[in-house]
Amino acid sequence: MNGGADSKATYKLGLEFRPIESLLFRGNFATAFRAPDLGYAFIGPSGFYSRTTDYYRCAVLQPNVPLDQCDYINV
Repeated sequence: MNGGADSKATYKLGLEFRPIESLLFRGNFATAFRAPDLGYAFIGPSGFYSRTTDYYRCAVLQPNVPLDQCDYINV
């Protein structure tokens, strides 16, 4: 961890107004900072596949076509 380099200032503002003894109006405005969980703090880069072969569709929908000529390669 980096010792608080991700710190952020927050604040809260409140107001009360009582025009008469039996009536009170209150208002609040606040900001907050959500600390990251451990998974987010220590997650590494993730990978992905931009193209893949659907072997199931090749076998079921085109059983007589060689795998390298199947329509479901690199979809």
